Amino acid sequence: LGLYHVWVGLHYIGKSAGAVIVTNINSRREWADHTMDLATVLPVQTLRNFLMVCSFLASGIMVVAIWGIQSLLSSETLSVPTVDFTDSVNSETVIKVKLLALILLLFYSFFSFAQSMRYGIHIAFLLNLGKLDSFVSRNDLRDTAGSFVTNMTLFFWLGMRGFYLMFPVFMYIMGPSWLLISTLLLVAILMRSDFVPATAAFSLPGWKKVRKADSAAV
Repeated sequence: LGLYHVWVGLHYIGKSAGAVIVTNINSRREWADHTMDLATVLPVQTLRNFLMVCSFLASGIMVVAIWGIQSLLSSETLSVPTVDFTDSVNSETVIKVKLLALILLLFYSFFSFAQSMRYGIHIAFLLNLGKLDSFVSRNDLRDTAGSFVTNMTLFFWLGMRGFYLMFPVFMYIMGPSWLLISTLLLVAILMRSDFVPATAAFSLPGWKKVRKADSAAV
């Protein structure tokens, strides 16, 4: 699973047009660049919906994390029946270590969604500045909004990635065999959802050409 995400990271660094994360970042940067000059409530409504989703996911994460912390601090003996193909035994210490790994993953997702919300709030102000005669040049506002959109999308992707990784970590509580099965299943699913045909994606070089043409026109 780690090697798969290294492979996805290489596609992101290389700006591969077939990677969904690259397509999402480029399309949302185009959206921010386009809506900056529109005198409508469309950007506000879109960002509001996005922030509501992040807030809902972050709140749900904290509820589950608090339950996990209460389980760790409970004085009662933790016991989980092992439904595994091997003869492995889940001791109380092993179960606590696995729950701790799950809690850390929950906090990682919470931090990612909180960062995504933070950048989304900044973007709302930047998009409104684009309609005013501010002391900041229009191109600087576009570049700053574009970088914030990139960070907002990337942190949301990382938060959702933490959600996906909870599946094999949770299955690991049942036993190592279930960890292997769930990991292989998750990798197979992610390979179908993380990549699209290059013809259906926004390529970064094409986006740069559009940006240069817009800047020249301004």
